[in-house]
Amino acid sequence: MLDDKDKDEASSLSDVFKTNVPLLDGPIAVRLRALTTIVDAACRRADALDGRRARDACRACVRGCRDACEGIVHLARRGLFRILHRVLEVSNDRFNGDDDEVTMTTLRAIVFACVENASAESEDAFRAQTTRECERALACMNDDDDESRTRYVLKSLARGCYVDAARVLRPDEMRVKPRRRDERARALRKREEDIEKA
Repeated sequence: MLDDKDKDEASSLSDVFKTNVPLLDGPIAVRLRALTTIVDAACRRADALDGRRARDACRACVRGCRDACEGIVHLARRGLFRILHRVLEVSNDRFNGDDDEVTMTTLRAIVFACVENASAESEDAFRAQTTRECERALACMNDDDDESRTRYVLKSLARGCYVDAARVLRPDEMRVKPRRRDERARALRKREEDIEKA
């Protein structure tokens, strides 16, 4: 349960997002300032981030990755990784962050931005930045979480395997168990029998 100080931090973080997200539609200078404020607030108060606030910060960055201004695009990409590094620091201090909702939310946003920018002209620069930042994040992680989803996703992103990273981050309810060959053969036999009967 949140104490009064944590509630104040969480509400002030929400206020920062409510105030600055609408400014992402303004002129370039206003968009730069709003995005910088959102990323700085999320990094400064990473311990107060929950899934919803992490989504808000990451959505602002993903939105910035689509901007026509290259400066905002660069700031947004860097912002996603700044939030990730700060969240990993906080989760390393609190617990093993393998299933940490904030970490997973941030990683999903990064994977989405990578996939979305895969065909962009600046894709090579983004891939190089992604590789650098993922390797930096891997170096900062605890050594005892070698098999974590977070580590696997970071390694996949560093190699440029965006689809593998997206599969791992897929929510459990969306995962489909692969059919075994015998199940597939049984289904085909049943279909053939139904066709013969008809």
